[in-house]
Amino acid sequence: MHRFGVAVLACVVVVSIGGCSASPASTAPAELPILVLDPEEPDPEALAARFLGGGLSPQEGVTPDDTRAMFACGDEAVWIEPGELTYLAGEPREPVTITLDEARGIALEFLNDTIGLPDDVVQVERVGAVMAEELDSSGPGTPYSYSIEWQRVIDGVPVAGAQWIRVEVCESGVVSQLHRRWHRVVSEGEVIRLQPPVEIIDIAAGLKGGSCPDHSAEPTAEDVAAARLVYHVPFTGDQHLMIPAWEVTASDGEQYYFHAGTGAALDW
Repeated sequence: MHRFGVAVLACVVVVSIGGCSASPASTAPAELPILVLDPEEPDPEALAARFLGGGLSPQEGVTPDDTRAMFACGDEAVWIEPGELTYLAGEPREPVTITLDEARGIALEFLNDTIGLPDDVVQVERVGAVMAEELDSSGPGTPYSYSIEWQRVIDGVPVAGAQWIRVEVCESGVVSQLHRRWHRVVSEGEVIRLQPPVEIIDIAAGLKGGSCPDHSAEPTAEDVAAARLVYHVPFTGDQHLMIPAWEVTASDGEQYYFHAGTGAALDW
């Protein structure tokens, strides 16, 4: 595990949600290109060595069809697959003895010491405390780790979907996990001429087509009018693309994504 020098302070439970701004429909650019992504890591073993050092050893997949590159050193492990990196160093077992601000600094230092902070990263987007009841330990109200997350903005447009860097900081400054989904942009594809969301989005058709998640609150016409422009990266499928999209948020907080040029519902 990676440890950093920090003072031992009283536990502080803080949950704060921030957000990166985005262009509403009224101020969006006239067009944006689809961005083509390269999910491959050129040298997985060298990447794993940044976390595990020279003593790492390759590991077998969990199942015969497990294609992840897996490495371990002692209690630490790194899993690498196309566009995704996971570092694990055990579960937190003691309450945190640091503040949220210290945890944020530790997470940033850990990133800079391993994979570095990308140029297109934005401010901390989400910070939360993992509470004791989630680990079935100690009792409710005790923070056992802090989750620090960064998200991405490209040319002023936030990236939604499967792109983030998340670091878990626990105990007295121990980083227990890092998870990165951050595809490299290699080229520009088709240029999409953006259309106003109220003119091209048909919520009923999108839900009927099955491309949107099934939630209790369906977006309204007002939600569509308030859509924000994003680059959308789906969690599923083999197309590694960032697609200009309108993000529509329903009253229950769930997001729906529609192609910014055609209004077609986009898969998760």
